[in-house]
Amino acid sequence: MTEHTPPRANSPQQAELARFTISSPLEIQQHLRSLAELKQAVTVFSNKGNTFIVTRLWAVDADNDRLVFGLSADENANRHLLASERNVMVSSPAGIKMQFICGPAEEVEYEGRRAVAMAIPDKIIRLQRREFFRINTPPIKQVWCRLPAHPGRMLPLFDISLGGMSLTLAADQHDWLQAGEKLERVEVDLPEAGLLQVGLEVLHVIPVLGLAGHEHYRAGCAFADMNMARESLLQRYITHLERERRALVR
Repeated sequence: MTEHTPPRANSPQQAELARFTISSPLEIQQHLRSLAELKQAVTVFSNKGNTFIVTRLWAVDADNDRLVFGLSADENANRHLLASERNVMVSSPAGIKMQFICGPAEEVEYEGRRAVAMAIPDKIIRLQRREFFRINTPPIKQVWCRLPAHPGRMLPLFDISLGGMSLTLAADQHDWLQAGEKLERVEVDLPEAGLLQVGLEVLHVIPVLGLAGHEHYRAGCAFADMNMARESLLQRYITHLERERRALVR
């Protein structure tokens, strides 16, 4: 594996990449802590990209400006990592590719285990492909979307992502939402996260045949006015769902 030549400053590639670059220390720590909470696999490329290990981020130690990762069972790969001056980390929490670069690593002990520590990066890149990753909401803990523009109307969520959600409509509710309709505000109580209040645009409403042969409808919707606070709330909920799903398969 070889390193890619970085794009020249002010090149179109560099300008495009800048759109996805986060440089706020607080935001960086927030995203890294989410990565640790998810126990998401992280690939660490060292030795000029010729060696890698797959590990997990164990801790974000802001007080000491360091990240703590587990070491690999491959001692040769560990030696290359500890000798490398530049290490590239890649992960995909919640279907969003995250990449960041750290400097030299040092071996440490963390909670009685061998580990490796590196300085917290000064920027991270998050390449969002929101439409590609949706997570189903659990049917036994139904999450509901309230439509304040239509008092008394509530619809259950089928799935959700950082870019939108799908709602389930019974056969006699198929005219509640229309493709192209824009709702100024809907409300969704997200367990372990909080109340999401957001605008919604209905992209399509399609018929679906259930397992018992009963027809219902599914409305695919896009969030219309997302901001950092709402995205953070959604990310907390997705993290919660991932943690619950992981606990069920242990």
